Amino acid sequence: MKAEIHSLLPQLIDHGLENTEGLLRVACPEGTDEISKQPTPNDKDLVSHLAAPKQAKSISQVLQECASIFESRVATQHPKFFSFIPSTMLPVSWLADLIINAFNPHVGGSLAGSTCDIVEKSLMSWLASKIGFSADEAAGLSVSGGSMANFMALTAARDKIVPKTENHHLAVIYVSGDTHFSISKAARILGFGKDQICQIPGLEPQTLATSILDDRAAGRIPMAIVATLGSTSTGSIDPISEIATVASENNIWLHVDGAYGASILLSASYAHLAKGVEKADSLTWDAHKWLFTSYGCGMLFVKDKQCLARSFAAHSDFLDAGGRQENYEFWDLSLELTRPARAMRLWFILRALGTDRIGEMIDRGVRLAEEA
Repeated sequence: MKAEIHSLLPQLIDHGLENTEGLLRVACPEGTDEISKQPTPNDKDLVSHLAAPKQAKSISQVLQECASIFESRVATQHPKFFSFIPSTMLPVSWLADLIINAFNPHVGGSLAGSTCDIVEKSLMSWLASKIGFSADEAAGLSVSGGSMANFMALTAARDKIVPKTENHHLAVIYVSGDTHFSISKAARILGFGKDQICQIPGLEPQTLATSILDDRAAGRIPMAIVATLGSTSTGSIDPISEIATVASENNIWLHVDGAYGASILLSASYAHLAKGVEKADSLTWDAHKWLFTSYGCGMLFVKDKQCLARSFAAHSDFLDAGGRQENYEFWDLSLELTRPARAMRLWFILRALGTDRIGEMIDRGVRLAEEA
């Protein structure tokens, strides 16, 4: 099989999969290309048949079948696709994925991850400094996306603010009408009921402060506030600085869901729109939304790395002992043990384009939105 793959590589690189106009064209469509193609009943039957293979096929045939499967889809990276904002992948991101997947590093810890581990830690420290977090005290790590980052942030908030299990039913999480649904999903998975999610319109600070006082008086435990930096529907931003003041005065964890909007921190002209994120306890940031990577490249940043270690460090006979206070491994700070080199995707793009150009591209996006 290795020889067969080797013989196909020139064709794959030069011409792409059969029945397509090349992998690069597929990854980065032209404006005249079709945006959406939905499968016919016949297509569905064919794919269902292909989905449960029994006999081995040649790599060439498998490539053809793969192309036929991917043919029906919504090309969310299409230049004229504006329905929602999951990915703005650049050609360089596709190239990065190809190379990184060939190396297939395990970035769960420093032994297997080695230099990829060093790059991720250094890159996350640099991005943490852009947020305003201390590089020495904060932790940043790549995750699959905003949903996972939000889940881990709420877990850390629970374990710090409401450490006793018997009090979990008293916890309250404050959100706005624009808060992403992954927050309520994470809360449910963590064992919180619907009545423990308090929605405050626009997270208006005075209304928020009053609700917190009322909940405390009723014997509940205000646990976390989730502010939004770039809502899914409109890109709106909650008043983060004022919300942070309320959170600090009431000893409540402040999480900022910046999956979409946190990239504004790399803008030379509009970074001020993220004012107040430096006061948060945690921040979600997706590179696959506005930093031009392919899917599955999210990030979580927490101001105090020990909060993540409290929730996720564990002991095992085949790993080094967890709970180190200085040199935490990524498996000490994450739900995952086996981790792909997601951060290397982002590194590749930042290295190839430079942060100044990335900032200019973000600026252009804001100006286009203003013009629209």
